[in-house]
Amino acid sequence: MIRTFHIACWREEGGIWEMRFDTSSGRIASVRKEAEGSHTSYFEREGDILYALSEIPGPGPLAGRVDSYRVTPAGLEKIDTLTGIPSGCPHLRLIRGGRYLAVTSYLTGDVCTAGVDGGRFGPVVSRLGYAGRSADPVRQDRSHGHMLCPTPDGGYLVCVDLGTDELRVYAAKENGALEPRG
Repeated sequence: MIRTFHIACWREEGGIWEMRFDTSSGRIASVRKEAEGSHTSYFEREGDILYALSEIPGPGPLAGRVDSYRVTPAGLEKIDTLTGIPSGCPHLRLIRGGRYLAVTSYLTGDVCTAGVDGGRFGPVVSRLGYAGRSADPVRQDRSHGHMLCPTPDGGYLVCVDLGTDELRVYAAKENGALEPRG
């Protein structure tokens, strides 16, 4: 049996790769590059749509991007690109039943959301900054949003902040906007 996996490659020449693995032999059957990209750090798949985050460090505070693709037997087909999000975003999650996409920035600590429908992006709905630091003045000189996790009921979004040693909680409203809750 052949199982297909997609792999995000962070290097500048990285992108998204497809790996086919033969479970009966335990060998890799094939590897091929599916999509170009730079600093592709994380992706999430919902049905046949793959959302790939580029952890672009800049230039500028809003240089981040997310690309959406349809997964087909022939490969990935590009759908759309979301720009105008914070630079240096290492993590993304779909929230509110897959109607909104949330990203967090390691460089700024920002968390933002944008609408999504069938792989097509709407405008940025919410962008919240955060300031703070923690005990290690070298590694924790400011907020470093690192991971997002929606609660099982979908009503809240938790941001893991490595720079402040905090879990920040946001209410995820029906319209995709976020409201700080502690």
